[in-house]
Amino acid sequence: MQDAQVTLRLPVALVARLDALVEAMKTAPRLSSVGRITRSAVARLALEGGLKQLEAEHLTPTEA
Repeated sequence: MQDAQVTLRLPVALVARLDALVEAMKTAPRLSSVGRITRSAVARLALEGGLKQLEAEHLTPTEA
């Protein structure tokens, strides 16, 4: 899959939450295979998880 660069303006409080998760996730054993845990990596995981939830709520199985 090819990556696309996306630029977002986020509230400072949301960025602080991402940063707190970066620190917490650095010690998570199940994430050791992910590689370096960065703000971008955590934001990517959060976006993917949130999209899955929204798709489950709002799309029919054929649209997802």
